Amino acid sequence: QKTLSFKDLENLLGYEKLYYSFEVDGIKCICLCPEVIGDHRIDPFNIKAIIGPVQIKWLEEELYKGKPSIIFSHYSAAEMNLKDNYWFDGASKYALLSNRDEVRKIIESNKNVIAYLNGHVHWNNVTIHENIPYITQQSISENFTNEGIPAKTFSIVEIKDNIFDMVMYGNDRGHVKFEF
Repeated sequence: QKTLSFKDLENLLGYEKLYYSFEVDGIKCICLCPEVIGDHRIDPFNIKAIIGPVQIKWLEEELYKGKPSIIFSHYSAAEMNLKDNYWFDGASKYALLSNRDEVRKIIESNKNVIAYLNGHVHWNNVTIHENIPYITQQSISENFTNEGIPAKTFSIVEIKDNIFDMVMYGNDRGHVKFEF
């Protein structure tokens, strides 16, 4: 078996739920846990990721509280050009949330979301929807040149005086800075 069930992961990590929120210095951090639909263990192309209905309702409630928020998810909710992406060129249905339009509609209807951060597509990218940056960060262990060289990418985010400043370090560097 390549994957663990949500229940197995919750037990292993000691979490009540795999999606949760917490606050740091007045910023709400909302962590989503996409559900993988289909059985990709049998058919690698039978896979799509969604934010399920229970979690969608929870996200709406979390954002309704009105605090400045950053959303974290493995999968992106942005529309993203994946041309020349080693893993996902021509295969965005495996790279992005399948219900990303629904998720973005919720996010964009709340004016308190600072940014949406994710991974999964194995490269650094910033896509803007309705003035909200959807920021994808490269993996720490991913082979960023496809020649056996790990990206070693990690980020430090500083939020101060309404400035979001994310510096990506490692072999695949990046920098995202904006006022909100």
